Formats: sequence, C-alpha cells, structure tokens
Amino acid sequence: MIASIDHAFFFHDNVLQNLDLSNNSIVTLEGFKDLTWRYLKRLNLSYNRIERVTNQLVKLYILEWVDLSGNRIKRVGGPLMLPGNLRHCALNNNQMVDWPFDSVSDTLTELTLRSNHLNSTKAALGVRTLDLSYNQLTSFCVGCFPALKELDLSANFFEAVPDWSSLKSPPPLEKLRFSQMPLLQEIKSNTFRKMVNLIDIEINTCPQLNHIDGGSFTKLEGLKKLNLSYNGLTKVPKDMVHWDRIEQGVNLQGNPFNCDCSMQWFLDVVIRGMLRHRELHTLFPELRCSQPSGYKNEPMVHLTMYDNVLCRKALEISAIGMVNANQENQEDHFVEQIILICLLVAIIITTFYLIYLRTQRGPSHEQVLNTFASNGAPMQFLPCPSFRNSIY
Repeated sequence: MIASIDHAFFFHDNVLQNLDLSNNSIVTLEGFKDLTWRYLKRLNLSYNRIERVTNQLVKLYILEWVDLSGNRIKRVGGPLMLPGNLRHCALNNNQMVDWPFDSVSDTLTELTLRSNHLNSTKAALGVRTLDLSYNQLTSFCVGCFPALKELDLSANFFEAVPDWSSLKSPPPLEKLRFSQMPLLQEIKSNTFRKMVNLIDIEINTCPQLNHIDGGSFTKLEGLKKLNLSYNGLTKVPKDMVHWDRIEQGVNLQGNPFNCDCSMQWFLDVVIRGMLRHRELHTLFPELRCSQPSGYKNEPMVHLTMYDNVLCRKALEISAIGMVNANQENQEDHFVEQIILICLLVAIIITTFYLIYLRTQRGPSHEQVLNTFASNGAPMQFLPCPSFRNSIY
C-alpha cells in the first residue's frame, strides 16, 4: 500500500489523466507540491489517512474532479485551497467542524461534505449541487449559494425549513432533501412561497413533524414529486397542495393517520384520484390508518370501496355510545330502586321484631310487688339457707 507521494514515485512530466490512489495509507499530501501534471483531470484520494489539506493541490491546474472522502481531514493550519479549474469536490466522511474553505472558484459546481461535524457554512457562488447531510447544522445561509439547484440538508438539527422568502428573486433550487430532522415540528404556509422552481421535495422520516399549514405547497406550480412519508402526521389539510397536479404523486406512507370523519375528503379526492393512475399505486401499501382502533393498520385504499365510510362509522359509533349511555343510566336507576326497596323491607322487619320482643318479655320486679300488695298478702323475707349455715 502507498504511504506517501513523492517525486521519485511519479516521473515529473507525465500524461496521466485519471489517478486513483484510494484505499491506501497516505497520510500527507506534501509530495504533490513538487509535481506538475499538465493532463491530470481526475484524482481519487478517498479512504486514506490524510489529516490536513491546505495548498498541496493548487498546482494541478487542469484538475476537474477530486475525491478526498473517508479520511481524517480537519481544518488545521489554514483553509483548504482548491485548483482553479475544479468542478467536483467530495469531502464526505471526514472530521471537519468548520467550513473548510475561505473561498472557492466559481467553476466549482458540485460539492459534497456529507457526514462531517459542520456547524456553519460560507459562500460558494458557483455551486449547483450541494450535499451537507449528516452534519450538525442548525441554520443555512440561503444567500450564500445563489446558483444552487440541488440541496441535501438531511439529518441535521433544523427546527424549521430554511426561509428563502427574504431573497429578492426566486432561487433556482429544483430539488430539496430535508429528511431525518429530529427537531422539525411543522411546515408553515409561507415556507416555500418563493421556491417556485422546486420540482422535487423530500421531507420524510421526521418523527415530530405533525402539522403542515394549508397552502404550504400550492405556490409550487412546477412541483412533480412530494415525499412526506414516515413523519408524525395524523391529518393533512385539503388545501396543502394541488393534489391532481403532482405527476409522481404525494407520498404520505408511514404516517399515523387518524381516520375520522375529517379525513373522508382524503379518501374521496386523493385516494380515488390516485387509483386512476397505475404508476401511483406504489404509494398505497403503507398508506394506512393508525386510529381509531377499528381501522388500525387498515390500508386507506380499501376504505374507498364504501361511500362516506369514515363519517358513517363515526355516526354509528356516536349512536352506539348514546344507546350504551342510556342503558347504563337505566341500569343505575334500577339498582337504586332495588337498594331502596331492600332498605324499606329491612326497616319493616326490624320494627316487627322489636314489637315481638316487647310482647314476649316477663313481668318486671315492680309489677310483682304491686301484685302482692294489691292482694293483701304479707311479704316475708326469709334468710338464705346458705347464709344461715355459714353462721352456725
């Protein structure tokens, strides 16, 4: 495996156009300072052990494409300087925290910095394709990339979609990837107001995204594809988008939809509309109800076999609930009556029992004395034999 680049390894004046040094053990690029390759257009240095890049590549004047992915590059000792003719630069899977460039040539049109630790960006005026996914960004400089047509900001820490509305003219952005955002909760109606050139949007796998304002995508007349799958949406507004104009459909699979009466329009307008286009049937398998429990995991497309099923079911459930409530009230009243009757019976029985005990009781001591007195019989009190015996 190659560990370094030096003058002895490559002869000075060669005609190489494509050089692949990937998957080696190169640590430093200092050797490139001594080399002048007039014809070299593509250079692959990915998956080595490079830790620092500054001005080592600037003499490769014809270089158009360079890949430095999978190294250990940090911004140390100055900014990364690129050849003036470079069109494509890949710096994925490195260890950069700060933006690596102070400036780049307007010829650079493709820049990928995926899977670093970036927390900020700077201007790159000619870049048309930019991948900043899997970093630590919380904001994005919308005015720093005026030529941008494709942007991937997925797997960062944005709380909201960047706001391009402050720009004087609509940006040329056509494709936006804004997926796997753990902090994104809502999309506001003015978010895409100036993004009139967008044709493809992906905002999926954002578990906290549970609200989208009405009219959020209606300004995008050229929109052909909208992916909102696997978010936290329980409902979508009817005026969110022009449903019948999206050629490749709106992907809403994997959301926990609440299939109540307020979603009946979705079956009637969106699902039935998709049924007329076979190419959109791939968007049905995971487009399911999450609640109520009677419809849990039910594919929405199956519910279109019945007219007004969500509202009718809601009325049935409501009616059943009222019947059950009446039955419960009647049962409670019946129980109360039984308890009252039992109490009355217990009181009556107790009263009769007390009367009976009073009638069966023997004469009292006073009654006996009065009886003897009335008959004139003398009353004698005899000593108790046991007492007399105890004396004598």
